[in-house]
Amino acid sequence: MATIAEMLRRAKSVNRVSIRKMTAEIISEKHQDFEQKQRDQMLLGLDNKGRKIGYYSTQAYSSRKYSMNSKAGYGVVDLKFKGDFQDEITARVVSANRFIMYSQDWKMKKLTDIEKGYGPDIFGFNDTSKKEITSEIVMPALVFKIKNVLLRV
Repeated sequence: MATIAEMLRRAKSVNRVSIRKMTAEIISEKHQDFEQKQRDQMLLGLDNKGRKIGYYSTQAYSSRKYSMNSKAGYGVVDLKFKGDFQDEITARVVSANRFIMYSQDWKMKKLTDIEKGYGPDIFGFNDTSKKEITSEIVMPALVFKIKNVLLRV
C-alpha cells in the first residue's frame, strides 16, 4: 500500500497537461466509437450544428430513401446509400485535445463541397452528440485512467 506522501505525489501528477495527454490517448483508443457516433448522427440526417444535412430533390427518391432509413425523416439526406462513404469514416488525432473526422471514400470531396455537395459541416459533432460522447465515451475512460494513476493498477 502506498504512503500518504506517495498518494499525494500521484494526485499532483494529474494536472491539465496529463489530462490532455490522457484525452488524446482516449481519442486514439476509442476512435471507432467516435466514428460510429459520426455515422449515427449522419443517419439522423444532422450536421455538426444540429441542422438537417439537406433534402432530396424528388418525391420518388425521398420515398426510396425513407424506406431504407426512416431515422432521418422523410426526404432528409442521411449520406448513406450502399454504405461505402460511412464505412470509410475515420477519426484522426491532430493534437492533444483535437481530432478531425473525414471519410476515405472517393465521394468525400464531392459531398463536403459547398457548391456541389452539403459542405464541410457534415463532419463533426452537434451539441447532443458532444454531450453523449463526453458522458458515454470520454469521461468513463478518463476516470479509469485517473484511477490507474492514483492507484497504480
